[in-house]
Amino acid sequence: GDWSGEGGAGGRGKRSSIERQSSIEVDRTSLLRVNPIHSPLKMLRKQESLLQMSSGGDNDGGSGDEDDEFARSLAETPPQGPDMANVNPRVVYSIFKYNWAKAQSREAKMTALIGLEKYCGTLEVRYKKSKGKNPKDEFSTKQLLGRCLLKVAKWKVLCHEEAKEHLPYVEILKLQEQAAKLRPNYYKAWHSFALMNYQCVQKTAEEAGRDKAAGGGK
Repeated sequence: GDWSGEGGAGGRGKRSSIERQSSIEVDRTSLLRVNPIHSPLKMLRKQESLLQMSSGGDNDGGSGDEDDEFARSLAETPPQGPDMANVNPRVVYSIFKYNWAKAQSREAKMTALIGLEKYCGTLEVRYKKSKGKNPKDEFSTKQLLGRCLLKVAKWKVLCHEEAKEHLPYVEILKLQEQAAKLRPNYYKAWHSFALMNYQCVQKTAEEAGRDKAAGGGK
């Protein structure tokens, strides 16, 4: 299916915002009525349809935080194995975000972080396969991969700060740089990359100052 978040086929792109919102509300209501245990594939189809209708408009090329609401319907009973390949990639991303948001322990947060980090590898493979063959899928995958990499970097910072551990600056900077290169016009990626560079320089200067003081200023 088309999950790029751009426009839409046929008359969908011509709907007024009121008509579109009305349709979204109707589909959301019916989505929540589906039992995820008894009808997982039906739920996935509704999820896909709803994402297509609600996409467009935000700077990330998708429907933004609205995806988080939809992810709740799948987060508790996520599809496994072959079924996962049929899930809209933005929905998979939203499931990880939802699980991170509801995490009450460091272990739960690390599970979400590691899961999203592994999914970045899956997206990277998909991106390479679509490169030069499927322009629309190539663009969509590249956009989402950039978002995922940036989120992984952010979660790594939060986990290390929460545990009062030293930040792995090189690793985080690499993730942010990758995200920025994948999405050259993505302000958040470049801002995060620049800010982390500044913090890294400041930390290095502070440590050098302490070492100099400990050595008697020599």
